[in-house]
Amino acid sequence: MVWRYIILVTIILLFVGCSKSPSPPLPSPTPAMTLIKGQTITMAARQGTEITGLKKLKGQWEQRTGNKVNLIEMPSSNYLQEKIFTDVKSNLELYDVVLIDDPWFPALVTEGYLTPLFQFGYATDPDFINESLVVCLWPPPNRPFPLKISPKETPKLYALPFVGNVQLFVYRQDYLPNPPTTMPEMLTLLAQKIQPEKELYGYAYRGQGGSSLVTEFNAWNWSYGGDIFDEDWQVIINQPASVQALTDFLRAVELASPDSANYGSPDILPAVLNAVSLTAVSWPADLSQKDHRQINVMPFPKVFTQTSQLGNWLLAIPITAPHKEVAFDFMVWATSPEVMKEMARLGTPPTRKSVFEDPELVKELWWLSTTEQALENSRPRPRLPEWSKVEQVMAEVILRAIRHELTPQQALDRANERIDIIMQQAGYIE
Repeated sequence: MVWRYIILVTIILLFVGCSKSPSPPLPSPTPAMTLIKGQTITMAARQGTEITGLKKLKGQWEQRTGNKVNLIEMPSSNYLQEKIFTDVKSNLELYDVVLIDDPWFPALVTEGYLTPLFQFGYATDPDFINESLVVCLWPPPNRPFPLKISPKETPKLYALPFVGNVQLFVYRQDYLPNPPTTMPEMLTLLAQKIQPEKELYGYAYRGQGGSSLVTEFNAWNWSYGGDIFDEDWQVIINQPASVQALTDFLRAVELASPDSANYGSPDILPAVLNAVSLTAVSWPADLSQKDHRQINVMPFPKVFTQTSQLGNWLLAIPITAPHKEVAFDFMVWATSPEVMKEMARLGTPPTRKSVFEDPELVKELWWLSTTEQALENSRPRPRLPEWSKVEQVMAEVILRAIRHELTPQQALDRANERIDIIMQQAGYIE
């Protein structure tokens, strides 16, 4: 190996369950420049706001190192996911760096498709938000543990957290200057505020269904104290807390515009910006460049607890990457405090404590502090390779409940039965 990174502080398990530090740690030192020059690395990413800052700043790395980045922008998340899995499985040396959504990570790493970062002498950096770093580790450092994984096995880092997306509750501050912080109070207020005759509605939801609808419901479910699995992978989605979460989610759906039945994720924020809907669940990567005079954000309103779903995008190196060392240099540069600070100004939510708590940025970026608060209280989707199958079941039953084809209890009973079969077939439960 021509060069090696050594970052001073090594933390793998210590950050899990630890109390938050009263002051942010110092940023990690900028790593040394790679000695390899004249290479072109290829990065695959989804076209969208997540890479806006990277596209504008990557020339700095190119000038610094003498290498180039060929950025391939895929038209959708589904297409990007399919290409990464298919091309790496086929042993094609097409990508040096891939930008992956965090729920894809368990399947990629268990298939052996990602390069562990210890191969480059990289030690875990404590400046990253704990919740963002956890989704880059395999096996996960907390329960429930994946199939055939010993609780004693040390988690290894396979990616670096790049985009600190997390669900936020967005609202029209001109209509809701002092919004309630609990969901029952929020639903009561929205019911009072809507004016359907003037096309003013209370909530916008992802009526097209699919993974984005499940993602939205996860925040409701967890905030109500519900869950899909217990710590032994037993399916518990039909328990009272989850049923109440779906019941109240349907109350919010009743406050939505009829057009919301056809909304996908790109339609949610415009509905709030155009004062069609007073509230919605959105992401900081979409919100960051919008007019703060009209909208504001808060963590997901509390019920039993206050939590949101984490939706980080991670940088990783496929096992088939032809230029691994140069790719790693690029990854460490792209997630460095200095670069992440500049990308935050361009709308990319960071994953580092030092960037979130940078005094200049706190003054400049209206969404920054709330995003950090939500990240530190967030949860990832269940860390299992079979998540996509579970998600398909959840999407179907939630849509049927929205369409009044099933009651909340019936919908979640159906989900419980079908997910139980998935977990039995995968060997998690008997």
